Amino acid sequence: MPNRGQTIEIYLPNGEPRGVRLAGITTRIVQSIQAPKTKLGRRFERPEVNRVALYFLLSPGNNGARPRVYIGQTEDLVTRLKKHNTEKDFWTSVVAVTSKTESFTQVHVRYLEWLSIDRASAAGRFTLENGNAGGKPFIPEALESDVLDAFDTTTTLLSTLGFPVFEPPAGVGEVREPFFCRGKLGEGMG
Repeated sequence: MPNRGQTIEIYLPNGEPRGVRLAGITTRIVQSIQAPKTKLGRRFERPEVNRVALYFLLSPGNNGARPRVYIGQTEDLVTRLKKHNTEKDFWTSVVAVTSKTESFTQVHVRYLEWLSIDRASAAGRFTLENGNAGGKPFIPEALESDVLDAFDTTTTLLSTLGFPVFEPPAGVGEVREPFFCRGKLGEGMG
């Protein structure tokens, strides 16, 4: 996204800073809902989870290991999360991305899933738990522009919530300029 100011609204529906959090850029139709795995019971019954969604199962890195992420898409988030809760034990938090206007379709989220896996893999900050990224799905050019805009918003929201999935770790790809030490005790490159 271009470097310009943005207003991000984070709403705590239960009043808990570490509980369920809804986040969105105020001028965009994309929103995210983040919840710790421990809060996925009755308190996770939100209208946002009954929409077509792109989702991220996330865990922090432990003992020097990289954090982990599984990226998926679904039309039924609650059912999918219940299944993942029994089949995948690594994750501690979920972030689901939906449309405020309920305009996401399977085409949107299939493309977003493919793009997210591709970009997360390229960034290398998280270990991907996906077994298979699949191929790039067909999408009409005009729809692809909309989806790329939604991806930019998703990137911003994930980072704001503390999950910079698409950002390379600091120092990766940076070119360092040599520096010189001058003085009585030494002269040369450092």
